[in-house]
Amino acid sequence: YLVVWAIGLGIRRVALAEAARVEALHREQRLAIAADLHDGVARELAALTLAGDAMASEPTPDTVAELVEGLRQANASLRAVTTVLRGTGALGLKALSAEEALAKGIKEVRSRHGVVEVSAETIAACAQLPPAVDIAAGRILAEALHNASKYADLTFPCVVVAERSATTLDLIVSNTIHQRARATQGGMGLMTMKMHADAVGGAIDSREQSGIWVCSVSLPLRDSGTGS
Repeated sequence: YLVVWAIGLGIRRVALAEAARVEALHREQRLAIAADLHDGVARELAALTLAGDAMASEPTPDTVAELVEGLRQANASLRAVTTVLRGTGALGLKALSAEEALAKGIKEVRSRHGVVEVSAETIAACAQLPPAVDIAAGRILAEALHNASKYADLTFPCVVVAERSATTLDLIVSNTIHQRARATQGGMGLMTMKMHADAVGGAIDSREQSGIWVCSVSLPLRDSGTGS
């Protein structure tokens, strides 16, 4: 009897451990989908709102084209998400490189009549990064600059600084916070930025400092392939 009881107990423990492993895997998958929804669909819809506002105040062929392209991208992202939720494919949302995300973020801030101060050295530091770091830095820059376009007091410039050594890429994005936005920054955006930094062994700190929102990121390059 004791042998049977011990075997049964062992089987139950194995079953519980497997159930916990599967639940953790499902939790990670749900979090990854939520992050991609935020980084892809939500940001594209926010950009559509900005493009719509611009078209309403200044309808030009460029603003119309931008709105149409935004609609196309949001529609493609929603189709990709639907495919994943049906269990018939991978999400595969387009990942911007750090260089592309920087250029797109600058354009987004400028669409709100803001200014991004960025040096040629910073742009060069964001070019030709190791692939995994390039994607992580791109996602983080895109989110930080998107937040600046939404929450910053754009009468002051947003500042982006990047420094790169043989082993590390350091990024800082800072902006003055608009008074009405002081209670709204944070949430899913900060969580996804941390996820992207963690994925490559990096670290991120994003917080208000005397009315200035400062996002500081450090991403290791030494174990990420070539490109230093």
